[in-house]
Amino acid sequence: MRSAARDAVNAAKRELKIKSPSGVFRDEVGRMAMRGFGQGALLESKNQAKVIQNAARYLTGAAQGGIGGTNSYDNRKTYNQNASTTIQVDKLVVRDEQDVRSLAIEIAGLTKRQQRGKGMRFA
Repeated sequence: MRSAARDAVNAAKRELKIKSPSGVFRDEVGRMAMRGFGQGALLESKNQAKVIQNAARYLTGAAQGGIGGTNSYDNRKTYNQNASTTIQVDKLVVRDEQDVRSLAIEIAGLTKRQQRGKGMRFA
């Protein structure tokens, strides 16, 4: 009886490639989870890029072309925090000085919200 149970357990372990760690868990579950995570991150970054492009079109009204952006920040355990945001616009048509001011206010507000979302606080 014990021998049959032991043989069944060993057969299951061989079939499932159970070792330390389990080959099945490593190869099928672990890898697939990371691939799914990567694909999800890529998909969300594409969605956020679309949001930024739409916001740029809305803010400028007459903006044409693409927009791209990069962000970087340094939030180490010091008393200094550094942040930068880069926005690239291919073509921008400004109708008057009020457009420039409105756009600057909107970009500053969006940047501030983004930095707060990353846990950064500025005066």
